[in-house]
Amino acid sequence: MSQERRSLRLAVRELAFEPEADAVLVGFHLPRGGFATAVLRELIEAAADSDLA
Repeated sequence: MSQERRSLRLAVRELAFEPEADAVLVGFHLPRGGFATAVLRELIEAAADSDLA
């Protein structure tokens, strides 16, 4: 099985947040080959590093 190179940047489209009582619903669209878990990790780290946490 051959491995393909992935882009260092990922175009996240239609990013949306919906706060709930004890959670936040997050929605977005990714191009083929994008990993949602990587996007969520970056969002969580960015929030932890800002005043949003």
